[in-house]
Amino acid sequence: TPPFDQLLTHLPMAVALTDRDLCVRYVNPRWLSDYQLAPETVLGVPLGDLFPTWADDWARIRAVCLAGGHHRDGEVRLQRGGAPVDWVKREARPWLTPGGSIGGLMVFTEIVTERKRAQDDLRAQHRFLRQVIDLNTSFIFAKDTSGRFTLINRALADAYGTTPDGAIGKYDADFNPVPHETDHFRGDDLEVLQKRIPKFIPEESVTHVRDGEPRWYQTIKVPLVSDDGKEVQLLGVATDITERKRAEQKLQHAVIQEQAARRAAEDALRMRDLLLANMSHELRTPLNAIIGFLREMLYSQQLDDDNTHMAERALANSKRLSMLVDGALDLSRLAVGSLELVVEPVNLRALVGAILEDVGIQAKEKRLPLRLSLDPALPEIITHDEERLTQIIINLLVNAIKFTQAGYVHLALERLPGDRLRVVVSDTGQGIAPDKHGAVFESFVQLPGAAQGGLGLGLSIVKNLTTLMGGTVTLDSAEGQYSVFRVDLPLNLP
Repeated sequence: TPPFDQLLTHLPMAVALTDRDLCVRYVNPRWLSDYQLAPETVLGVPLGDLFPTWADDWARIRAVCLAGGHHRDGEVRLQRGGAPVDWVKREARPWLTPGGSIGGLMVFTEIVTERKRAQDDLRAQHRFLRQVIDLNTSFIFAKDTSGRFTLINRALADAYGTTPDGAIGKYDADFNPVPHETDHFRGDDLEVLQKRIPKFIPEESVTHVRDGEPRWYQTIKVPLVSDDGKEVQLLGVATDITERKRAEQKLQHAVIQEQAARRAAEDALRMRDLLLANMSHELRTPLNAIIGFLREMLYSQQLDDDNTHMAERALANSKRLSMLVDGALDLSRLAVGSLELVVEPVNLRALVGAILEDVGIQAKEKRLPLRLSLDPALPEIITHDEERLTQIIINLLVNAIKFTQAGYVHLALERLPGDRLRVVVSDTGQGIAPDKHGAVFESFVQLPGAAQGGLGLGLSIVKNLTTLMGGTVTLDSAEGQYSVFRVDLPLNLP
């Protein structure tokens, strides 16, 4: 009938009517277009001839339908000649004659190749993504608005003592035995879901069910909103930072211990320096008395040559000991900031004369000429700290005499532009290697060849006092030939 023909024509699937022997009696236009057939090549032809690869299927389907049943296939493979393989959804039912008997079969087919390929691609992507998230050691999970898991990876499943499939539809509280942890998770989840903005959690504790051990994780949670904006889920990634946190805690503990040890050492050094600074009078008083008595003995001219020589040696060594004591005390006072400059008028020539007299005995013992050059442009009186200026010059001269075996030691005082005073001490001694130029100004550093003794404080005191006065000290030396120390100071201290 016309309505029946129109229905078959416009059906979105291919339809064929056969007799009881499966010979085709009718096909709709969709059938012809799907299988690229002409009406004259179809009508009267058995289905087994049209689709040889389905020959066994047709015999089975015919038997079912002629017995009053029906047949349905989800997806079956169809190969026709050299054409590409198609996948077809099939259904067959018996049709009845006006007398109520089965006249043949109605066969409905739909080519679902593209849909199957899309489904296969989707399943392949799903398998790939599953492998990716399961290989990841971080926790990866998704939840709905009720807090039920819609996805978790194997790492989180292992921590919760379940499987990825076994966690679907369940809550954190179904696995995590620590209520305050699960309450905290839920609070963060709701914040992300309601505000629909990501949240970064620098660190949070997660208890592993299998071993009961809490570990620390850094977590990012983001909302997943549907295209229509009506549905939202939560996606989370939590990275294990336990080892990093433990290392930070160890480092923090080590830093605290190191700071405590440093404070203890600083306190000990400060106490030592304070003790030495306070003992300056007790240490210097007996030395000054010894030096004074020895000078009186020498000035009396009542000693014979042997006794005079012994007194001179005793005086020289007493002065050396006094310098060592002064050096140690002054370094301590510099360390605690208690050394202050005493600025007063100083007769420069008288100061130099007294210095040469003090160190002259040491130079005489080594038969070294001790030379002096004074710049005529220097004023007779300057404003300075006489004791500290004397200390700088004596330490440089004593150092030069100590390391010079032959030749001479030379002291020069010059006036520089800008009202600057330059003190130059040069010698023809063993010299200093270039890589040791910086080290000689450090405390308690002695260079090779210092067999004459000492604490290695002289040059350190020179540098510290020079800095205190606002000056600079430089060294020029050639190993095995000479050394020249230059100290530049303000000509007059404020």
